[in-house]
Amino acid sequence: KLLVVDGAIGFIGGYNLGDLYATDWRDTHLHIRGPAAADLAHSFASFWNRSCAKEDAIERHYMRHFDPYITVRSNDALRLTFPIRDMYIEAIDRGEKSLSLLHILRCPRKL
Repeated sequence: KLLVVDGAIGFIGGYNLGDLYATDWRDTHLHIRGPAAADLAHSFASFWNRSCAKEDAIERHYMRHFDPYITVRSNDALRLTFPIRDMYIEAIDRGEKSLSLLHILRCPRKL
C-alpha cells in the first residue's frame, strides 16, 4: 500500500483504512518525509502510467533525489520483474548476526 502527499510525505506498508481491519489485524507501516517521498511518487506514477490509457497518464513532476540510505523498489507483475524479492534475498545473504522477519502471510520454507 502506498500514499504520497505532495511528493513530500509518504506512507508505505500494510495499514488498512477500513473499520473491518482496525482492531483484529497487526500491520507494520512506514512514514517517510522529504526527498525519499518523491521517489515513492515516481514509483506510483510509473505504475499508473503503465496501467492506464495514455490520456489518463500523470506527469512525474517531483524532483528526484538520491539518498544512499533509502531506496524505493517496486515489483512489476505485468513484466514479471520482482526486485523486492531479490533485494530481500541479497540482504539475507549479506547478514552476519541475525534476521528478524514479520510477515502477515505464510513465509515459504525455501527462499
